[in-house]
Amino acid sequence: MTSSELIKNMEMQMVEDTNFEDDEFASMSIEDIIKASRLLDKIRILMKESQRIN
Repeated sequence: MTSSELIKNMEMQMVEDTNFEDDEFASMSIEDIIKASRLLDKIRILMKESQRIN
């Protein structure tokens, strides 16, 4: 599995389980949510770069 396929798979899993995500956000601090948001932004950037290269 390529890295772009792995990232797509991870994003699909995140989208499919929104209830779990809502529960996770409810138990997270604001700082944790900000960190998670930044990580997701980095993942999206890496996906775009990977798609551009491939």
